[in-house]
Amino acid sequence: MRKIFILSLFLLPLFVNAQDETYRFGDDVKRSESPDNTIQGDYYIVPVQDRLFTSQFNKYFLQYNDMSFEDMRAFFQQNLNKYVYMELAKHTSVVDAVALNDGKRETSLIYENVNFSYIDLPVEEEEETKIDQLKNKFKKKDKADEAPKGTYVAQGQLVTKRDNTPKYLDAEVTDRSFLPLIQSFHATKYIVMLNQLELVYPTNTAQLDLQYERFQREIKVHYTVVDESGTKVCGGLATTYFSPELNDLNTIVETHFPEIAKQIVMNIPAFQDVYETSTEEK
Repeated sequence: MRKIFILSLFLLPLFVNAQDETYRFGDDVKRSESPDNTIQGDYYIVPVQDRLFTSQFNKYFLQYNDMSFEDMRAFFQQNLNKYVYMELAKHTSVVDAVALNDGKRETSLIYENVNFSYIDLPVEEEEETKIDQLKNKFKKKDKADEAPKGTYVAQGQLVTKRDNTPKYLDAEVTDRSFLPLIQSFHATKYIVMLNQLELVYPTNTAQLDLQYERFQREIKVHYTVVDESGTKVCGGLATTYFSPELNDLNTIVETHFPEIAKQIVMNIPAFQDVYETSTEEK
C-alpha cells in the first residue's frame, strides 16, 4: 500500500493535466470531465500490451503501408481501443487509457498486478443445454475410464491427447491495491482489459489453401472485464475475418474493428439487453 501511495503522489500532477489529444469524437460520445480536467468514466479501457500483439502478415502489412513494425503495432493497438471506446460510448461514459497523456503509467501499473492465463471459452446457456440433451441420449462414460488430456504414459507408451476446447487469454487481478487509485482519478466502475490481439491464419487451414491463399485472415481479440473490486464480470474472444488480399491498415480497422468492438461490448452484462432488443426489432 505504501508503494501505491507514493506512486499516487508522483502521478497526481500528471493526471490532473491529462487531456484527450488522441481521439476527437462528436457530441454523441458521452465523455465527462471533472473540474480539474481529469477525464472520468464508468468504463476504463486498457490497451493490448506490446508483447501480446501477434501478426502473421507483417511482411505484407509493412511493405504495403511503408511503416515500421513498431508503428504498425501501435496503430492496431490504438485503433482497437478507439473502436471499443466508440461502441461503449453509445451506452455509457468511457475513459480510453491510450488517450491519456500519462496513460502508459496507469496501464503499466495495471499490467504489473494482473496474471494472464488461457482458460476455456464460456459456453452460452442455450448451447450448453443442447449439449446436455445430446449427452443424455447416450450412455455416460465412467470418468475413471476417460483418457486424461495432455501427455501421459499408457501401457508403456507415451501418449498425447490434445485438448481442443476453445480457449481465450484471460486476465486475473492478483493485487487489487491499484484499483482505488484508478477509481479516484477517473471514477471508474469497470475496467475493460484488451488482453491479446492476433491477426493470424485460421486454425487448421490446409497447406494447399495457404499456398494459394484460399482462406480468410482472422482477427482475434481476447478480453476480460472486471469491476471496481477486481472481480471478473465477463471475458471472451471476439473474432472476425478479412480477405488475404487486404493489406491497407486503415481499411482493415475501419471495416472490421467495429464488429470486434460490438462483440466485446454486447457480452458485457449491463448492455446485453440493449443488443438483444435491437436484434429483435430487426
